Amino acid sequence: MMDHLVNNAGIVILSKFEDIDHISNHKSIMDVNFWGTVNSIHFGIPHLKITKGKIVVISSISGWCPDPLISIYSASKAALINFCETLRNELGSTIGITIVTPGLIGTKMTREQVAMI
Repeated sequence: MMDHLVNNAGIVILSKFEDIDHISNHKSIMDVNFWGTVNSIHFGIPHLKITKGKIVVISSISGWCPDPLISIYSASKAALINFCETLRNELGSTIGITIVTPGLIGTKMTREQVAMI
């Protein structure tokens, strides 16, 4: 039985887009930030329909207000927001969807990335 599905995954690589040597090195950002959530939601929908459950998606303010050095990250979070908004329209009131868009959170990952600038 599944009542709630909380999706909270994210990785970032700081880099000017024009300085990226191989775009394939940044594929993991979309794989984790977008496809990871999409896959778990796809798996969870049948279970959440039974319980009239809820989906919570942790995205990022960068999906709405992108910053320099995180173009691929911002694109992954914008795609996630738009996917969930579309899904909300498709599912109607069957499953509730909450999209959280926090600002910069002080974590080990962000502190290490910011220190590299």
